[in-house]
Amino acid sequence: MLDKEKDEEEKKKINDSLISDLNKALELDPEDLFVKNMLVRRLRKEIDAERVIADIDEKIGDLESKECNHFEAFKHYIDSARYYLREVLVHENDHWDAVERLISKIHSISENEIISRTDSIATELSKFCQLLRGTAVQLYVRGKKDIAEKGFLILLSYDTNKNCALNLAFMKRREETCLTEQPVTDLLNQCSNKNDAIWCINKALCYVTGVEGHDVNWEEAMNVIHSAQENMDEAVQWWSNVGVVGEAENNMVMIFFDLAENFSIKDQISRGDRVSQARKDGYHIPELL
Repeated sequence: MLDKEKDEEEKKKINDSLISDLNKALELDPEDLFVKNMLVRRLRKEIDAERVIADIDEKIGDLESKECNHFEAFKHYIDSARYYLREVLVHENDHWDAVERLISKIHSISENEIISRTDSIATELSKFCQLLRGTAVQLYVRGKKDIAEKGFLILLSYDTNKNCALNLAFMKRREETCLTEQPVTDLLNQCSNKNDAIWCINKALCYVTGVEGHDVNWEEAMNVIHSAQENMDEAVQWWSNVGVVGEAENNMVMIFFDLAENFSIKDQISRGDRVSQARKDGYHIPELL
């Protein structure tokens, strides 16, 4: 029995030593697929091999960043981030600290250092952006609005799908951004689908708030609301969540829903009470309504 235990202990030492050597080799040459595959095979079952490699990628990214090798740092950060984004978004594991840290690191690298070389990592970047879209929304819902903004700005720079402009317009209209320089109107104009209900509601809210000097026009606000044709249920669900959009904006949008035939809702509060409250909240609604 003692000999068997001693053999197992010796095997473990050899295994740990080999893993350490493979880690060192991977740090010296991060692109060596043979070493990566060997490391995955050698790691003990109780260790998450993909997480180990993700953490190594982040550390290498840190080293490259210190050396001002920004593109190399960017590559390793998005490889690491893909693992953690998948963990929180798909598997619902609690790795939010790592997600927030990596998003901040990726955002800190100037787009000018990266954009001309992204063709060489197009596939990896596309997968990263696909995962970041949903994760950035989740960060916003969780109250991490500063990190969510960085996530949307990363998408604005590198994602072929520019729906993130709508997310940024939503946040900037509500004065929740610190880094976004583009005006709300410009962000809305970047969106391709002007019949999307979420786009229409954001645009209509601009008309009844006058945000950033936007024209105040109730008739145009209602025209935009009536033009909504897609994602109606998603819009109703989003603006029904008072914890996310706040009582004032929820109340105003419920008035839009009530007045528009293309939205289907059941409201327990009278239109008159909602309109009265919306005026108190500062929304521009005509007296004749």
